[in-house]
Amino acid sequence: MRTFINIIVYGCVLLFLYWLVFRGGPLGLYRCSRGKTRAQEGSQRRELVQRVQALLPQAKEDTILFSMHEKRSVRGGSHVTVVNTTYTPLVFVADGERLWVIPVQVGKKHSYQLGNPIPLTSEFIKEVSLRGKAGREQYIFGVETQDGMQEIPMAIQPFLYQKNRHCPVDLVQEEACRKMTALAQRLAFLSCHMSVEDLEEDRRKDQAIGYATIAGFIGMLGLMFAFLEDTNATITLFIATLVPFALMLRNRQIPKISAIVVLVQAILSYQFLK
Repeated sequence: MRTFINIIVYGCVLLFLYWLVFRGGPLGLYRCSRGKTRAQEGSQRRELVQRVQALLPQAKEDTILFSMHEKRSVRGGSHVTVVNTTYTPLVFVADGERLWVIPVQVGKKHSYQLGNPIPLTSEFIKEVSLRGKAGREQYIFGVETQDGMQEIPMAIQPFLYQKNRHCPVDLVQEEACRKMTALAQRLAFLSCHMSVEDLEEDRRKDQAIGYATIAGFIGMLGLMFAFLEDTNATITLFIATLVPFALMLRNRQIPKISAIVVLVQAILSYQFLK
């Protein structure tokens, strides 16, 4: 019974830390709630449409998408690890089989400036990949430039809010997301002959890499607790590694190297606890 209680406690601690670090905690909940109220009012959406139409008169309300792409990277050594988040705000406009890309420069107090529109058609696109979860997809277009391959990320987000200083808007854009998804899939087919099924398979492979990384990280925590001779925490963490493996199998991806890594971690942990 005591072991079961410890498992519950450790699980709650892990969930709380995840919520606090990646979801912003109580402040994040407040900003999300405030953002929904402002987005439903619609004034910021109307302002965005007016500013885009001043640059592209053919743009319509349901063809304009504000994209806020986030990319996390981890760096550091054995003592200090830094998680860095890169934000890429862009505005996309669907125009037939052409995609207009408008750079966004975010200023103070959630102000922003729009740059000059750049046309993007299938002949310029060399690669297309799909990332993210269903309902919050991210299409990454690889474009050949004089400086080499450049990535243009487009985040499909039906609801955006000012969760930090990098996002300047609170708005709802569901219809624009539907039209932009259809255009992204069309451009992927025209440029790279990728079907919707090909894009989904690409996303599942990327998600599998993420799940494998999480499993390895949890296994490393289990190894650390084993070194500290905390049996309950070690067992809890290695049970938790089954969750990302289950998610991989659900996505029809078989864990290989990650399963071997976690198995080695479990064997070493057992040796520490003997």
